Amino acid sequence: MPLYLHHRYQLEAAAKLIGGLEFSYSVKGDGQAKPRPVAATTQVAAIRALTATLSPEFLALPRKILDLIPPHPPGYGGGEVFASDQGYGLDPQALASACAGITLDALLEPSRAARLQMQKARDPGLPGFDRVLAEIIDQSFGIAVRLETMQRELHAGLRRLVVDDLIEFADAQGVRADLRGEALLSLQSIKGQLEDSSAEKALRLGLLRSIDGFLAHPEARIRPSRKPRTPEGSPIGSRR
Repeated sequence: MPLYLHHRYQLEAAAKLIGGLEFSYSVKGDGQAKPRPVAATTQVAAIRALTATLSPEFLALPRKILDLIPPHPPGYGGGEVFASDQGYGLDPQALASACAGITLDALLEPSRAARLQMQKARDPGLPGFDRVLAEIIDQSFGIAVRLETMQRELHAGLRRLVVDDLIEFADAQGVRADLRGEALLSLQSIKGQLEDSSAEKALRLGLLRSIDGFLAHPEARIRPSRKPRTPEGSPIGSRR
């Protein structure tokens, strides 16, 4: 697996704490502890640890590393090669999108979202799905940062990916109505931030077009950009 995704399995392990349940397979009278949600502080720490992997500083490869990696030979492939929209050569945007996609897939997994929603209904002191969405938006849209050129481009790509994934979640079959509503609220929140934003005009117009089009006519939504293929993961040899 590429070293760039060295955190992948730790991320997947940490994600299990979010909406997680501490339990054992027990039988009546065996004296084992009853099932209980993972502590709120642990869940919040896991949410923040995952969303930290969406930061431009985390996603960007150092320039000295980029300068060392040449295009791969014609016909060379395999499970540990990142896709590229550039035709040839290392594509930093494809790397960042693949990396951020792993995080967003974990945070926006429908059954995890349902557990979060239910645990908060039972205990308001536990984080709900709305907390996860708020942390994602804060990391991708809510931070005012001065970035160098490469990081700024990766951050723009992250914003596009977040909008696409929220639209995909809200439009997916089998997603509960309340969870769909939370995703729609998040899209409206992003729209409000974009309308008041001084972000790059082309990026802002593209995102607003996607959001407005979906909110007005979800059946005719603009299809999201093709996600770069993620190199093989767990179990070894499997691909997304």
